Amino acid sequence: MKLYKLNWFLILLPAVLIIGISTFLWLGLKNYEDNQVRFTVQIESENLRNSISTHLESRIIALQNLAKRWSIDSSSLNLDANLYIAHYQSCQYILLFDKLFNYKQIAKSSTAAQSLNLEHLKKIRQVLSNINIKNKEFPSVVVSNSVEIIPGYRYFLVLIPIVTESNINGFKVGIFGVTTFISNTISKNFTTDYSLEIYDDNKELYLDHLPIPKQQNKFQSVTKLNIHNAIWELKVSPKVEKINKEKTYLPVIILVLGFLMGAILSWSMYLAQREKQGRIILEKTNQDLENHILARKEVEVELARSNKELEQFAYIASHDLQEPLHMITSFTQLLQDEYMDKLDDKGNEYIKQAISSSQRMKILITDLLEYSKVNKSKKILKKVNFAVVFKNAVKNLSHTISESKAVITNNPLPEEVDGNSSQLVQLMQNLISNAIKYRSKEQPKIHVKANRTNNEWIFSISDNGIGIDPKYKESIFEIFYRLHSMDKYSGTGIGLAISKKIVEQHNGTLWVESVPAKGSTFYFTLPFINKTESSEQETN
Repeated sequence: MKLYKLNWFLILLPAVLIIGISTFLWLGLKNYEDNQVRFTVQIESENLRNSISTHLESRIIALQNLAKRWSIDSSSLNLDANLYIAHYQSCQYILLFDKLFNYKQIAKSSTAAQSLNLEHLKKIRQVLSNINIKNKEFPSVVVSNSVEIIPGYRYFLVLIPIVTESNINGFKVGIFGVTTFISNTISKNFTTDYSLEIYDDNKELYLDHLPIPKQQNKFQSVTKLNIHNAIWELKVSPKVEKINKEKTYLPVIILVLGFLMGAILSWSMYLAQREKQGRIILEKTNQDLENHILARKEVEVELARSNKELEQFAYIASHDLQEPLHMITSFTQLLQDEYMDKLDDKGNEYIKQAISSSQRMKILITDLLEYSKVNKSKKILKKVNFAVVFKNAVKNLSHTISESKAVITNNPLPEEVDGNSSQLVQLMQNLISNAIKYRSKEQPKIHVKANRTNNEWIFSISDNGIGIDPKYKESIFEIFYRLHSMDKYSGTGIGLAISKKIVEQHNGTLWVESVPAKGSTFYFTLPFINKTESSEQETN
């Protein structure tokens, strides 16, 4: 089964599409709102231009009326001039000049910065002298560019000719303060929401704010006001508060939602693909596990068959070898009996060694046959009185016990265990004889006891023998394994292997704990039988 790989293109594609669409909508809405702000600023700029034009025209018309009146009757010059200045406070001064611009009369506003002196009048004449004056061609009104007559104060001049019988006899000049005129013209709401710059001839005429931030600059509206020879450039910019008031959070909300939706969808796609990947991996793992179990079962079947054949071979071989071995032993003994006197010591020694080897071979074959019988016997377990098992084992070993003067003691042993009586007798016989065989110089003392746990009996056979090195406590249960030579201790090395097989047939475990030169304790377990359950089973 091929391993499924994550498709990152499919995972990221929804996020890219949704984020792209939301970004496009965000830009569209943002540009729409920006255009709305620009349109609002443009409308406000047009209204301001019209307002300035209207206010200036009204003041010019009033001056023109005064000029007509003075051309007929000049007796009320000072009174009319002062009334005009009182009504139109942005007009700071009114001057009368003849047609050669010689000063004749002056009226001053109470709000004017200061009275005009000769230096100021000189600047005024310089502005007027730049105007080309010819009869019949001179316009009815001329508005000058701004001029700084008094340091720190900028003014613009409105020049109106005084005409008598089609002849220009003089000029009436109204001097208006730029700041006062603009402040009186624009509304309070305008100053709250917008910033204003006015330029004439690229010179700053009016500025009501600090330098404009870039955010405001992009919404700035520029219009031109052309009035009686003067050209003013008006620059209107919305303040940050006005921009924020006109805009909404909708574009940002759409952008954020787009990013969130894209992330959530991509995460969902990722989890779905991970789930699919996990399912495929699980299926592959299960398939591998099934294959492994199947292969293991095949190996187990083959191993069981091989073991069965091996056991059968061992049984047959050990059984069939006894007859020729018996013949060898018999003829060798016969040879010894009849020709002992005729052979030298060396020949007799050879015969003796042959007889000894034959006897050892017979014991080995007998043990091997016993080992095969344990494997070959069916697992039929019944209720067994272990105290009786122990007595029979001791009885079978009475000669060995008597010869070695061993002392065998025991605690009370269970009356019922689940097992095979003959195999358990053989087990106890092997373990007790093993304790007697590997005794120390002291009198052998062997103690047998049993302790019960929740679901099993733990039996122990303790001795005061030579002990076992802990590093051999596993290997001593292997078949044919010996720790000592035949000269020192007889045996075939099969006894403990048979004991282990018997315990395993009873669903138990066999092990040893030992301290060299102090003795060993062999433990094995047998299942515990509840008497109540046992009686119920017998009744049923």
